[in-house]
Amino acid sequence: MDDSPKKSRVPRVGTWWPALVLLLALAAATPYLIGPPCPHRVVMAAGSREGAYYRHAMRYQRILARDGVELVVLETSGAKENLQRLVGAPAATALDGPLADLAMFQGGAASANDKANEKAETLAGVYLEPLWVFARADMTVRYLSDLRGKRIAVGEPLSGTLPLATRLLAANGVTHLDRPTGQAAAATNRVAGQAPLQQVARTGAASQALTRWVAVGGAAAATALENGDVDAAMFVTAVHAPLVQRLMRRTDVRLLSFSRAAAYETRFRELTSVTLPQGAVDLAADLPATPVKLLAPLASVIARNDLHPAIVPLMMKAMIEVHGPGETLSKPGEFPSAHHVSFPMRDMARHYLQYGPSVLYRVLPFWVAAWVDRMKLLILPLFTLLLPALRIAPPVYRWRVRRRIYCWYGAIRKVDEQVRMGTLSDPLRARRHLDAVEKAIVEVNVPMGYMEEFFALRQNLDDVRRRLESHIREATTTRLRAAA
Repeated sequence: MDDSPKKSRVPRVGTWWPALVLLLALAAATPYLIGPPCPHRVVMAAGSREGAYYRHAMRYQRILARDGVELVVLETSGAKENLQRLVGAPAATALDGPLADLAMFQGGAASANDKANEKAETLAGVYLEPLWVFARADMTVRYLSDLRGKRIAVGEPLSGTLPLATRLLAANGVTHLDRPTGQAAAATNRVAGQAPLQQVARTGAASQALTRWVAVGGAAAATALENGDVDAAMFVTAVHAPLVQRLMRRTDVRLLSFSRAAAYETRFRELTSVTLPQGAVDLAADLPATPVKLLAPLASVIARNDLHPAIVPLMMKAMIEVHGPGETLSKPGEFPSAHHVSFPMRDMARHYLQYGPSVLYRVLPFWVAAWVDRMKLLILPLFTLLLPALRIAPPVYRWRVRRRIYCWYGAIRKVDEQVRMGTLSDPLRARRHLDAVEKAIVEVNVPMGYMEEFFALRQNLDDVRRRLESHIREATTTRLRAAA
């Protein structure tokens, strides 16, 4: 009999390697199952630096930076360029700078083809952005139709102002190169902004007989109006934009009030009639001196349809912080909004506006919530698959613990059987074997809940030892008697 007790052990590698392989496979498949991680950098197409789009985008940038996301703000010509950069239109390849993940957009700037593009989705409408029509004070301008035969700055080619301004002018019979009588002097309706402003101004009396749409906008259009290079200028911008403040203070420029605003609302669904209260621009200077009726498209934030889902709640939070308190033409809580948008609302954004952020984003830091939000798509199916394994885990655990105890019974049972049957050939060797078993059992570690079975093992070992010692004594006595 071998004095060293033999205890079979379940190899740890053999037990756990399938689980290890499964975990490694899941880790490798994670990017394909739940998509890429949340990006640390996103790009937003805004507008000109002096415009409200750029100013709001910079505020979004500061808010996203709190959660470790860098928002790169691109200076652009306006809403049309923003859309081109967002959807990756062929025209965008000729533009300087990268494509955009997010963009500021103006209602009324999207054509039918633009609206059919499935790459663009709306996150929210954020504020009303009035259309301002400033004209020389020495002209009598009550309606847009009174601008026939004048030089009109209608916005830059890629701005949102240009398509809106030209649509409204055309609806009033004011088309490019029309004579004051309304008879077309040319078959084309192309914008005249390709020529320098100085050239437009030098055309003399002949140019005064023709309506000219001049493709210039922003601060350049305001300067052209001040210098007499154009007779009127149209802008789509916020109430407190610098150029609005600047032109409102001039005595040689007058702001047009849309007395037929209700009619425009009926015909152009993207426009909302708003009233600029007396003194809203400057109370001290009483600007404007009387309430002014304006038409306002909706400014919105749009996104690519493949924008990472974790960026959506971050942008929604930023928009609520920036626009929730209200502005000159909106009440607190009116924006962000899902109404009157140019492109379909993203489902996650609509849900956020209705119910607020999910529990994850309310209680966890952004990056932790974003990770958990991604992993839940993997964890829930995985939990379903592992549920049967979880059910058998307790019996397997009990078996493994009890095996630490019961594996020693084979080592002591053989001695017990030989003692009982009287076939023990070497009692001293059997004694050494039981001593080795006892020494090994002392080192066995089992949970407290299994101590009863552990001590039962030790008790059984002691019983076998007593029978062995009794057998040794009887054998010794027998030999002594035989020798006597």
